[in-house]
Amino acid sequence: MQSGRCDDLVEQGGAIAQELCSGCHAIAGPGPSPEPAAPAFGTLGQLVDIDDLAEALAEGILTGHGPVEMPEFTLDPDQIDALLAYLHSVQK
Repeated sequence: MQSGRCDDLVEQGGAIAQELCSGCHAIAGPGPSPEPAAPAFGTLGQLVDIDDLAEALAEGILTGHGPVEMPEFTLDPDQIDALLAYLHSVQK
């Protein structure tokens, strides 16, 4: 993948993370997350294989973080690629 394309994906993924995820997750850095039970994106790779999230993002993630239910959303393939690129870029 060309560097410019990768940078674009990371930027797009960051925008998706900001819009959909930042209310509960620390989307950059080690945290803490606004919702304490929501893992910080920078350490998410220690909990799950980032690439394994693609199917869940396509089908709709159904999970909660303690008393807070995660909103249900599904992403199209381009959005998934972008969010995964972003998640890979922020791993510590």
